[in-house]
Amino acid sequence: MDRRQYLVLVGGMAAASGTVSADGNNSSNWSDEEGESVHDIDDDELYNISNLDELVALPFDPNIAVELTGEGSRVTDEFELEHGLTMFVYESEVGNYEGLEVDLEQTDGDYNVGWVIFDILFSEDTEVVTGGSLETVERGTYLLDVNSPGEWAIYVAQPQSPEEEVRSLPASVEGEHSAIVGPFEADDGITVVGEHRDPDSDSTFTVLVFQEDSSDLFNMDSAFMEEAGFEGEARADVDGVSWAYVQTRGEWSLEFEN
Repeated sequence: MDRRQYLVLVGGMAAASGTVSADGNNSSNWSDEEGESVHDIDDDELYNISNLDELVALPFDPNIAVELTGEGSRVTDEFELEHGLTMFVYESEVGNYEGLEVDLEQTDGDYNVGWVIFDILFSEDTEVVTGGSLETVERGTYLLDVNSPGEWAIYVAQPQSPEEEVRSLPASVEGEHSAIVGPFEADDGITVVGEHRDPDSDSTFTVLVFQEDSSDLFNMDSAFMEEAGFEGEARADVDGVSWAYVQTRGEWSLEFEN
């Protein structure tokens, strides 16, 4: 299938589930065309957000601030964000040792995050990558500085998890490539058990844990920054409703315990 046709198809699927205007008005119904959520999980499993459809299909308002699309290297229009945890969910054409690199910059202040997305394919192949990342931002006006070899789409969201959707621990999740997982209730720190199942991958295995309602811009903790094929556990210093960001290529699994 032609890569541009693929992007149009995926974008159309997201639009069928609901659209969001640039002013942040959300008209999503958070389900597919037949009314069934794409998130079919048990109570002890976490939501896995690795593409645009999975963000839109959350069974609660993902509070999407803006939908951004383009081709190649572009500086986006400005958009407004509130203080708090922020999701960046994306799809992009990549290839020939080029990837999607995105900087977040504040235009009405000095809080410049730098990289919020970095997804590169170390190969001459061309394909579409999807994934998600997390960052905590302060309230203000922002833009994205996007570097991509092809077409791309990025949704920026700031969900507030309802109590009934927050998972008690232990809880588990598995996936492939980069993703956002959660939400779960941490109690004065958690143990993260992780496995990267693709030892031949050219990627590292990074897992960062963020508190959803923290007033501290830097209140996150690194669980893993390991080579592909890693298996082990680590403590993360978070308390309250939290999400984790997995950055890698290849299959992986995580379990979170108090």
